[in-house]
Amino acid sequence: MAGGGAEQVMSTLLSHSQAWADRYRVSVALLDDEQARYPLPSWVDVVQLDSRGSLLRSLRQLGATVRAVRPDVTVSFLVRANLVTTALSLRRGHAAVISERAQTSGHFPAGVRSRVSKAMVRALYPRADRVIAVSAGVAEDLTANFGVAPERVATIGNPVDVDRVRSRAAEAPQVQPPRPYAVAIGRFTRGKNQRLLLEAFRDAPPDLHLVLLGTGPEWDALHAQVLAAGLQDRVTFAGFVSNPYAVLRGAAFYVSASNGEGFPNALAESLALGIPSIHTNCAAGPSELLEGRAREQVQGLSVGDSGILVPTDDLPGLRHAIALMCRPEVREALAAGARRRGELLGVTGACEQYWRVVASVL
Repeated sequence: MAGGGAEQVMSTLLSHSQAWADRYRVSVALLDDEQARYPLPSWVDVVQLDSRGSLLRSLRQLGATVRAVRPDVTVSFLVRANLVTTALSLRRGHAAVISERAQTSGHFPAGVRSRVSKAMVRALYPRADRVIAVSAGVAEDLTANFGVAPERVATIGNPVDVDRVRSRAAEAPQVQPPRPYAVAIGRFTRGKNQRLLLEAFRDAPPDLHLVLLGTGPEWDALHAQVLAAGLQDRVTFAGFVSNPYAVLRGAAFYVSASNGEGFPNALAESLALGIPSIHTNCAAGPSELLEGRAREQVQGLSVGDSGILVPTDDLPGLRHAIALMCRPEVREALAAGARRRGELLGVTGACEQYWRVVASVL
């Protein structure tokens, strides 16, 4: 339950699933022994493993857990867990529901390991009983490129606990940058492309501040980029913040230059708070959230009713989007649209859909 979008979704789903506790005994197996950032409810049994990121250790340790617990169905999040639980289901005979949190084709880096990983996905994902995709774009990628039969895929958007997001947003922020400021939220990885965002931010109005919430392997490189560009007085590295919503509430806008998503949680949470957004039109999820359209239906830079979509790796487009968002009349119009879209989000429906999938495979 370290800090990440999938972990947050798991916590949210289980926190709103007590109505099913009288029908199912729920055990949560955590593959890696990491600092917990998100809570799990007291009514679930927690099994802490220590596979240290290894697929083989995960298979061995979770295999022992499966033999002891003897589940009727496993529900897994993230690729390594999906591969392991599907393999164990074929060996042990229980049902396997796997959940793909990002566009699978863009998840793996280039090289031999990527080819091996994709081969394992092609071999095992089609053999899971059901595959949950967090957006239509992810579902299409699974069927087109990884051989998953369309009838085995269920598309369920991530739950957004709108009431909790708004309640926590009213708390005192842990970071108080000078206003106006933009917020970017996400792990510091090459795929999230904070480097492009910082390059685009060099041309932003000098009174605009940028707050980066997150940690990750790109931390040192991003710090060096900020220093080289002379942006140290305009960019705040806030690290992991337990309550990002209070920081987000005061932002002029939310911005992401990511090259790949499944269902961008931070974007959905921005909508829940009525915060306008700039997001790259990456696969998959942003166009569905901001405009209710598939990625392929959006061409070039697009100003919608709640945010601005920019092609991936488009530095001039991102600069132009930031300049547009700095105009008060544009920002206010998009904020009104964001509030309208935020009212469509919720956690109850997503929880019910997950449990319907579980029931369908039993």
